[in-house]
Amino acid sequence: MVRRLAERTEGWVAGIRLVALTFQGRQEPAQIEQFLDAIAGARRPILEYLVLEVLGAQPEPLQEFLLQTSFLSRLTASLCDTVTGQKDSAAILELIERANLFLVPLDAAGEWYRYHALFAEAMQHVAHDRLGEDRLCGLYDKASLWYEEHGLLAEAVEAALSAREYPRAADLNRSHCRPPACPE
Repeated sequence: MVRRLAERTEGWVAGIRLVALTFQGRQEPAQIEQFLDAIAGARRPILEYLVLEVLGAQPEPLQEFLLQTSFLSRLTASLCDTVTGQKDSAAILELIERANLFLVPLDAAGEWYRYHALFAEAMQHVAHDRLGEDRLCGLYDKASLWYEEHGLLAEAVEAALSAREYPRAADLNRSHCRPPACPE
């Protein structure tokens, strides 16, 4: 159980403490296991902490960047530039990493990152409220185009579906998936 908690919070000490507070009143192992299965960044104590203490402490332009990129499973400067319409995403990603704002490097070169899972979930929750469904669909669409351009076809299809661009997703799937060769 402790191992699952550490895995879900990715070792984030404050997250573990917030979850421990939520455990109060749950004595049965089955209740605790059910809670661990459902733990997410949208859980009230975690969401409140991440929104009020973390997101709220950032300057408005950085908040906007975090919300606009929260749905990306992996981040790189070029992708973030495309999605946000900015030209300084590399510097912003470096700033976020130096500030320890829940950004996890995925490679030694420092080109690819991801947000901490609970942080991403919380930011996605806020992004839905602040940015709205139409704007989020537009961000997904931009990401889909970038993924296609960079040969990441599974991600392009997934983002097109999230953008509700169903014909585009079908076209991507058709144009890039070849049926297996028939034996002679």
